[in-house]
Amino acid sequence: MPHKGKLPSEKKVELVRAYLSGEIGPSEIAQKYGIKKYRLREWTRLYETRGVDGLIPSERWRKYAPEIKKEAVMAYQSGQGSLRDICRRYDISCDAILQKWIKRYNDHEDFKQPNSGGAIYMVKSRKTTIEERIEIVSYCIANNKDYGKAIERSMKPP
Repeated sequence: MPHKGKLPSEKKVELVRAYLSGEIGPSEIAQKYGIKKYRLREWTRLYETRGVDGLIPSERWRKYAPEIKKEAVMAYQSGQGSLRDICRRYDISCDAILQKWIKRYNDHEDFKQPNSGGAIYMVKSRKTTIEERIEIVSYCIANNKDYGKAIERSMKPP
């Protein structure tokens, strides 16, 4: 499903060019067109890094390799730039995406893509005793509710 904004791509390009040339200020654009100033900054960054194509809505979400995600987070956390600087350097669509990655990293979650091999999401069930269930739940709680790890452990033969 395309990501559609209120303004057509051509208008966004026009506004960004007018802003960059100094013809119109961000407050005036925001008020006149009913957009937030941060949105204009995002458009400007996308225009500067990707050109006109950066302001054309894509047909699908952009995917980033787990290595890029970690690299960007590490660059930000080591003080190599602001959110906007890091987004520009790694060609990340918006600050919110980088903020989400930072939160995941700080919560000790990995950056693997869902359904990207190695992870167990659905497995054929087997009969378990009440003792096994208690052991599985205890293991899961002791390992920060890592359900995937608990499933892997419970699927190994006793």
